[in-house]
Amino acid sequence: RNEGCGIRCAFHGWKFDLEGNCVDLPTSPPESSYKETIKLLAYPTREWADMIWVYMGPREAMPELPQIEMGLVPASSRYVSKKWQDCNWVQSLEGAIDTSHFSFLHMVLATDEATARSAMAKAAIADQSKPDSRIRWVQDDPRPKFQVLGHE
Repeated sequence: RNEGCGIRCAFHGWKFDLEGNCVDLPTSPPESSYKETIKLLAYPTREWADMIWVYMGPREAMPELPQIEMGLVPASSRYVSKKWQDCNWVQSLEGAIDTSHFSFLHMVLATDEATARSAMAKAAIADQSKPDSRIRWVQDDPRPKFQVLGHE
């Protein structure tokens, strides 16, 4: 989202200035200088069929946009539909297993842990037989824990 002379990622909360420099990492300790090592890359984009298309491959091999039905009809005749999307499975997987985004994207405004847990449990009621099962799953997540190790 646009925010004060920059753009903030709604997933992790990272904020970048107009030159692509990372200026805020909400989940990093205040003394961390890691943000100074991060810079956004620019990719060619095109707006078509009410969507923004990003090409992340080599510029000399950039394909034409797909001529899918929703882009070939007037905007007033478009509808929402599902389609198979070939994508980089690693990027999709990263979004699913990256728990560092929980504290920003799924942030609950609360003054203490009990209030936060109560709010999260209420949010889970609509699609869960046990209201707190999603919270327990995150707490007891069986996936391996990752740790960044220093290296030369």
